[in-house]
Amino acid sequence: MTDDQKRGAEAVPQSSPDTAAGTGPEQVDRAAAASTVEGAAAEPRGPVWLPPEQHDAIAATLGGRGPTVADAALDDVETSAAEDGKATAAGAAASDGSSATGAGAGDGSGSSRSEMVRGGGAGADTGGAFINDGSQGQDDPIRDTLLQLGYLSEDQSARVTAHAVARGLAFDQAALELGFITFEDLDRAREQLINSLAQTTARRRPVSDELVVISDPRGLRAEAVRLLRTQVIAQHIKAGRRGLALVSPVVDSGCSNLVSNLAVALSQVGIKTLLVDANLRAPRLHEIFGLDADAPGLTSYLSMQVSRPERVVQANVLPSLAIITAGPTASRPQELLSSRRFRDGVNMLLREYDLVLFDTPPANSSADALTIGAAAGYVMLVARRDQAYFKDISTLVEQLQTSRCPLIGSVLNEF
Repeated sequence: MTDDQKRGAEAVPQSSPDTAAGTGPEQVDRAAAASTVEGAAAEPRGPVWLPPEQHDAIAATLGGRGPTVADAALDDVETSAAEDGKATAAGAAASDGSSATGAGAGDGSGSSRSEMVRGGGAGADTGGAFINDGSQGQDDPIRDTLLQLGYLSEDQSARVTAHAVARGLAFDQAALELGFITFEDLDRAREQLINSLAQTTARRRPVSDELVVISDPRGLRAEAVRLLRTQVIAQHIKAGRRGLALVSPVVDSGCSNLVSNLAVALSQVGIKTLLVDANLRAPRLHEIFGLDADAPGLTSYLSMQVSRPERVVQANVLPSLAIITAGPTASRPQELLSSRRFRDGVNMLLREYDLVLFDTPPANSSADALTIGAAAGYVMLVARRDQAYFKDISTLVEQLQTSRCPLIGSVLNEF
């Protein structure tokens, strides 16, 4: 690390560590981050979240000197606290000297499971989104999962069933009302149930190993995606926002990979998610999810081959996850995406899902990404470590501001 970088790092205020183990914002391990920047061997990590207010800190440190944005960010961006009192954190894990960083946001409770959006039961804090994991009206799967995890005994299960019938409640609501399980128990049972269903579905379809939240759910990268999920739920979904486009400044930023994993991670906690492949120039989502590239998709709707956007939705690709593929190759993608029909279609879809995620082509190759971001309403910037220079990021941020696309944050991607 240069003297200038050291001085820049020292200028960044430190967050106060939380006294309770496992709660509150976690700080990035400075030594691990520095060793990674200086070229020490480190295990590949997942996405690292940066809130919008950190862009100025990166710019001041780089000063046009030319290192990648990730080099500056790892040294000079550690933690931040949002003005409204919500904590934004970058998590770090290093078991053998390598670091794994992600991000987690609290909802004021400081719980390590704050990413779970709770639904059902008296007094539940739904945060503007209700988990629809298929358990309502289908009690056996959630009951069996609670039994398997040891959260209920057979005797308690029988009592819950009787109480549910008497009160007209779903099994999980009855268990909560009787006090046999906590919201955290129910969150964990739901996640295990949905993940099990996702793995079963994946075995029936040639899903890519790039979906690390399915292929390697205990790995560092999957954990980093789940921490990013926390940010999206806390800062985006709970605020009532339903559209989000992931935009990269240059090619090979890993945007398709990241948006796919994020979509699956959100669906695993019951967020009704739609993933749209709006990269009409080089679509990849059909490959990642093992879908037919020639099936009707976004271009089919935009070219008026089908009347409504929901007719090209592939529902239940995974539990709580639907996908619109790019569809047949289009000769004029920018004209299609700039049309009133695209904007109207997006507005229809936003009313049907808790979150609609958009994959986009690199911003330096066309104006498509800005057009999609404006239609989605909000943008998350994705840059790959050692790939994007600050000038690329700065140019894209200026373009987003000019296009009036609100930027909710940035991700340093290592997929």
